[in-house]
Amino acid sequence: MISPEVLEAQPRPAESRGKNEARRLRASGRVPAVVYGAKKDAVAVSVDPKHISKILRSASGHNTIFDLQVGAEKTKAMIVDWQYEPIKGKLLHIDMKRIAMDEKIRVKIPIHLVGEAAGVKTQGGIMDQVLREVPLSRRSLEKRFMQTTGYPVYEYIYNQRIEKFTQKLLETDLTIFEIALDLGLTDSKNIARQFKQIKGLTPVEYRKKYMVAKQPV
Repeated sequence: MISPEVLEAQPRPAESRGKNEARRLRASGRVPAVVYGAKKDAVAVSVDPKHISKILRSASGHNTIFDLQVGAEKTKAMIVDWQYEPIKGKLLHIDMKRIAMDEKIRVKIPIHLVGEAAGVKTQGGIMDQVLREVPLSRRSLEKRFMQTTGYPVYEYIYNQRIEKFTQKLLETDLTIFEIALDLGLTDSKNIARQFKQIKGLTPVEYRKKYMVAKQPV
């Protein structure tokens, strides 16, 4: 899945690499990372671990394609490997791969079991999940998604985001900025622009109009 978020990475000079420098970097609130792929040289960078964690916790997880800004260069990228500190669970290092949007890639789709098998529930059986991931190319995934939902992946995500935003707009007293953060979005102005394109009103205008309509006479 493609995320509208932009991950900003800071290049690391050669003298800043090594275990001691990596510790100092983590102590400052950032995590060492490397970017490679797309027939370009690997680049050592540092990233905000909070942004990385948000991507890994998203619905598409490490298969998320996002914009990576390194200095003046912006490219599409994916997280391909990451390391956690075993005791405290903090991110230690990230590997990111540049994605050429005109080339095929294969991703691993996680399989999540839903519900409880009858044999486990009524007969005391044990569920053994043998397969946990299914490899798919991006184009195959998009084709199957279209066949299942009737929408392209990006349009479906776009519509779902607007509907969730609308629901929280009418059911909570959260500000536009707070709703955007609650949905995992950092650019509240961008979601507000998208909202107006779909609904014909700004979020504030929409809330005023329909909150009044919902109040009892």
